Amino acid sequence: TVGAGLKIGDEKGRRGTANGKEAIVVTGVISNIEDENRPVPMIKVALRDGENQVVQTAVAPPLKNQLAAGEKIKFKVTLVEPSPLGRRVEVFFAAPEEAAGGK
Repeated sequence: TVGAGLKIGDEKGRRGTANGKEAIVVTGVISNIEDENRPVPMIKVALRDGENQVVQTAVAPPLKNQLAAGEKIKFKVTLVEPSPLGRRVEVFFAAPEEAAGGK
């Protein structure tokens, strides 16, 4: 499983700007809840509409690609020009094929 042994927490989304464009900046913490080092995958943010359909996504690399047991790192993903249909943001780990731009 992508991100096994890791937990995403403290997610917060706020409106801001990126390169002069409207954006939603999502921050949070990734924790290693295992007793051994764990690889950290790419972080994906999905913007969902009122029907719970994904209308936009953004992927960002973690600050570190490996976390020691019990270690935590912060993350930040910026969703540029968010869709006006967006109602809620969801954060999860991206599978390698999603991180590469595939579906």
